[in-house]
Amino acid sequence: MRRYSRILLLLVLPVCAVCFPFFSWTESPGAQSPEDVGSTAEQIPCPEHRPLPPIDPVEGLSWLDHVSNLSAPCFAKVNFGWDGISDADAPRLVRMIEAGVQTLVLYQNQLGDEAASQLALALPESNVHEIDLSHNQVGDKGAEAIANALATAPLLRTVRLNANDRIGDAGVTAFTHAIVDFDVALQELWIASPRSGKEAKDALREAWHGSGRDPGLLHL
Repeated sequence: MRRYSRILLLLVLPVCAVCFPFFSWTESPGAQSPEDVGSTAEQIPCPEHRPLPPIDPVEGLSWLDHVSNLSAPCFAKVNFGWDGISDADAPRLVRMIEAGVQTLVLYQNQLGDEAASQLALALPESNVHEIDLSHNQVGDKGAEAIANALATAPLLRTVRLNANDRIGDAGVTAFTHAIVDFDVALQELWIASPRSGKEAKDALREAWHGSGRDPGLLHL
């Protein structure tokens, strides 16, 4: 029995090291400092897409409650695509932005205007370079919130809102105003939706081209 226990311990320990390098540190005799742990974390492979623990209707993304110091190499890009995330999880996703995530991928979930609006409030002065909300349930209100955040989000260069079929002319027009009225960092925009009309799309395309941006990086 003792031999089997040792084998099980050897199998479990490497898994724990990979899964939880970013959890909070506690002071204990002989414990590694945050700097030492950060160096160790850099040596651990950090896959772009790490499936979340099972998400239940009550707990949602409760595992984020344990995060106090994120490892930059592991959290430069985080992919939560296809994870069944809804508006109820938005506050914890906001914490990812506040922690310094640079690329936040949230495609193919059930995120709507409420989540988009909460995320937009966290974008100003954040480190976010790219946010992907494609294939969700975002409408005009959420798109407008993201567009309005661009004026105070100097690092945000890519926004993906394509395949949110509730986005109409108002959402598209909000991005036109952001480009015309402010010196925004945005360089790539995906906002194709069957509800947006030709006039709104043409106005955005004209503003985009007129600002000197790459026409190939605007997807309508």
